Amino acid sequence: FTLERLLYSQYVITADGKLLINHGRFAKKRIISLNQVLRVERGKYLLGMGKYLILVMNVGSELGLRPDREQEFLDYLKKKQQHDE
Repeated sequence: FTLERLLYSQYVITADGKLLINHGRFAKKRIISLNQVLRVERGKYLLGMGKYLILVMNVGSELGLRPDREQEFLDYLKKKQQHDE
């Protein structure tokens, strides 16, 4: 299951300000409004073996993501959030 998630995760930011999250064949697809994202933090796995992004949501939840091109993803997310305000 973890390997499936690592290999097949996809994150798509749509023109209407949504983040589509697909973690592979065995996980439920999620749709998040970018308006719900308060901030993005960086996290590390145990012993620093890997890193990921944590989306802190305004509903009190957090969501972990591992985009391939992390900085490009962050820049585009910020640009879309500023455009939608």
